[in-house]
Amino acid sequence: MGENEIGLTSWTAGAGPGWDWCRTMADSSLAAVVVTDPAFVISYANEEAARVLACPRKRLAGRSFLEFVEDKSLPLLRYYQECTSWDDYVSSRFEFAFVRADGERRLADCTLSRLDESGTAPSMAIQFMDLTERQRAREELKSSFEIFRVIFESAPDVIYLTDLRGNFVDGNKMAETITGFSKGELVGRNFVAAGLLSGDQMPKAAVLLAKNARGRPTGPDEFVLTRRDGSRVPVEISAYPIKLGGKTLVLGIARDISVRRRAEEEQARDRENLENLVRERTAELEEATRHADAANRAKSAFLANMSHEIRTPINAIMGFSQLLQRDGALSAEQRKHLSVINRSGEHLLAIITDILEMSKIEAGQTILNPVTFDLRALVGDLELMFGMRCDGKRLTFIAEGPGDDPLYLEGDEGKLRQVLFNLLGNAVKFTEAGRIVLRVRASRLEDGRVEVEAEVEDTGPGIPADEQAGLFEPFQQTQAGRRAKAGTGLGLAICKEYVTLMGGDISVVSRPGEGSCFKFHVPMREGDVAAADKAEAIRVKRLRPGRPERRVLIADDEDLDGAFLTKLLGEVGFQTRRAANGKAALEEFSAWRPHLIILDIRMPEMNGHEAARRIRAAEGGADVKIIAVSAAAFAEDRKEALEAGADDFLTKPFREAAIFERIERLLGVEYEFETDPSGGEVRAHDADGEAPVSADALAALPRPLLKKMRKAVIQADYDRMIGVVEGLESRHPPLAEGLRRLVERFEYGRLLELLPSETPERSDR
Repeated sequence: MGENEIGLTSWTAGAGPGWDWCRTMADSSLAAVVVTDPAFVISYANEEAARVLACPRKRLAGRSFLEFVEDKSLPLLRYYQECTSWDDYVSSRFEFAFVRADGERRLADCTLSRLDESGTAPSMAIQFMDLTERQRAREELKSSFEIFRVIFESAPDVIYLTDLRGNFVDGNKMAETITGFSKGELVGRNFVAAGLLSGDQMPKAAVLLAKNARGRPTGPDEFVLTRRDGSRVPVEISAYPIKLGGKTLVLGIARDISVRRRAEEEQARDRENLENLVRERTAELEEATRHADAANRAKSAFLANMSHEIRTPINAIMGFSQLLQRDGALSAEQRKHLSVINRSGEHLLAIITDILEMSKIEAGQTILNPVTFDLRALVGDLELMFGMRCDGKRLTFIAEGPGDDPLYLEGDEGKLRQVLFNLLGNAVKFTEAGRIVLRVRASRLEDGRVEVEAEVEDTGPGIPADEQAGLFEPFQQTQAGRRAKAGTGLGLAICKEYVTLMGGDISVVSRPGEGSCFKFHVPMREGDVAAADKAEAIRVKRLRPGRPERRVLIADDEDLDGAFLTKLLGEVGFQTRRAANGKAALEEFSAWRPHLIILDIRMPEMNGHEAARRIRAAEGGADVKIIAVSAAAFAEDRKEALEAGADDFLTKPFREAAIFERIERLLGVEYEFETDPSGGEVRAHDADGEAPVSADALAALPRPLLKKMRKAVIQADYDRMIGVVEGLESRHPPLAEGLRRLVERFEYGRLLELLPSETPERSDR
């Protein structure tokens, strides 16, 4: 017998074929079905009953159904008695709690039916369905509704329902709060009828309501509600058409925007106040800017005037000292005094240049002047210059350059040189024992540029940490600098500005008592060797004979400056005339037709700018060359001079080499020099046929003597050099005569070229 037939024997015993369909229906029923005798002993159970009661069918047969009833009360007996007492076939329906075989309590919907069996007490068919999930869903729905109701009633915005004509259907508590009406008073009335909306707002409300009727949401739109007490409140309303109970209603959300309106009004007032304040501050700043500009112009004018006033006498001092040095009749003592004058003038000029350069930096007028230069030659110049100064203080000087081969770069050589000069100058100034090291390296970057890295290391007193922070600020000096009472406190500030302008950075590492190391790096480009300026400054002797005469007009209101240029140019063969101001220069130009005009910018009656413009506008003015000169050292002076028509610009005080170079370039003249640029021999006076001084003749001299001579030349020690020459007169008279004339003309550069090169080991002394 199969499992589906367990316990069915008694139920189907003696039954006719009609019972088969009953069993089939019971087996396939979605409800749990059990059949019991009058004592509720199970004689049949379908699969659903086994599932609901969590007990296999084969274990249900013979068990009392009352085992699964929770309260063990007798509702089943009562219903059974009712069913059996009735004559007709009756079924009863009720709910009861049952406990599954696994102990879980559940709720069931039960139907009890009587089964009539001939000659026996009626059996019962019990059909039941598990209501637990349905009951749980009902409770969850109730809970969700309660939650929704709480949210709905406690919402800070008005939430309401209206029909498509705008009549109020329902709303939350906030609807009563914001309107002042109860929900009962609002139901069935629209906002206009309730007096909430003024008539002028109704057309707008009607348009929005029509859109809702067509199924389109609206808002947010602003309205002003009139409350029951007559007060008015601005609201922002959004409306959405919804289906509810087969009807289309409008769900509205109204938000009180009073706080926002007040905030917007306050913001508008604040914005207006801020705009007024900005206008006032802008006007104040514009006024302050005008005052600052005026102050800057006054400062620039003052500095320009001071530069002119100071440089003018320096120009005379240095100019005439250069002229005097050309005089071969001077005694050694006189030459020594002239050397002191020149060095003092150079020192004073350096101080003035620092101050003016710092002023230009502050005014943002400093610009880069890129040229192609030899980095190795630059390091060599510094080695020669500072090696001599270190020797004088018994310091070891080491220069590590970028390598043996020349490295041509394109950049501002002048500013790079000035930075290195300032750093080395400070190192020499503050180092009393030990050594100074200059390291310069160049490395190619990925973008094709070349990065120049430099270090200046010394064994000086070092810099305390508290002084390092302001080290690169203008007019800031360390304690050691203040004790030395030297300098302006601008050198390192200029270094910082120059390095930054060139796109690099500078730093210092220093410990008191151990020395300092200044490092910087700047990017440059690799230069064209052919474009490198390798000109050698040599003294002009005269214009090459047989060439056309050249007329030069010198326009300068300063007698000393004019006299210096007149004498300098006249000595080498130029025809010269002088003019005391711009007006006189214009007249001389028309009458004399010079080839070149050296034109001072600052002159009475008519300044150089105006004179240049008028000369250019006059007949033949396009052909004459003009060199503008000024004691003011500002970029705008050069710019204004070139814009006025000048071909070039020179700053006073200028050296004779710079003047001759400009004239050569502008007029195409040719010179004869006192030194032979080819580098072979040098003669004291070429025309006199005196004995030459050759490198070979010098190389034959004793090494100690050559070392002594080289040291004297490097240190520009005139007396020591004359002493060496006098020591040679008895043994090498022609050579001694040639050397004397070179020394007396201060041609130290040429002497260094002729002396055998020597790189001895330096040691501390």
